[in-house]
Amino acid sequence: MEYSRLYYFFYQISSIRFLFVISCAGLVLLSSCASFSKETINPNVLNTSNLKEIEGTYAVQANEVVRSEYGDFRESFYNYLHLNLRKHSSLADTTVVQSFEIDVIDDRKMKIRFNTATRSLYEFDIKYKLRKDGFVHLKYKNVKLIGAPYIAGRFDFKRTRLTTLPNGDLFVQGANQNSGAFMIIVFLNSSVRRNQNHFKRIE
Repeated sequence: MEYSRLYYFFYQISSIRFLFVISCAGLVLLSSCASFSKETINPNVLNTSNLKEIEGTYAVQANEVVRSEYGDFRESFYNYLHLNLRKHSSLADTTVVQSFEIDVIDDRKMKIRFNTATRSLYEFDIKYKLRKDGFVHLKYKNVKLIGAPYIAGRFDFKRTRLTTLPNGDLFVQGANQNSGAFMIIVFLNSSVRRNQNHFKRIE
């Protein structure tokens, strides 16, 4: 009886290690897939000297109109931040939120503030990295685990980067990819969902 218990105990440990390795391998694969298009031309290469150009106040709704079967709409900057929707649901309401501000705090953090027409509604600090491609890459919690990845669940991987346009507007790009499996049979979406928008500078 004691031998059976020990065998079962070590069997469980081995299974957990195996699942951990599988999940990590899947995460590495996914992170390499959710990338930005290499064909994108950076309209304004940012560096440590001109990084402050990204500071300012911008309209929360994008310039571009998205047409769909549900009607035309303008995407909100909120959608690129991938915040907890339940906790920050008011920020998704573009009838209330009119603009957002970006302030560079230091070489690793910036402050983003959402405003109504009359007051500041919510602000938070977010980490970023200025990469060699001249874009500011946001470092939010961009990996989301749903269920038990690679058993009966998936990873959602999201990235966002931004810079400015010659006219001062904000240029934002997003790349989303999800991956999962059922009983270790791995599947990946056939393509990465990439989107980009311009947000008008107000001041």
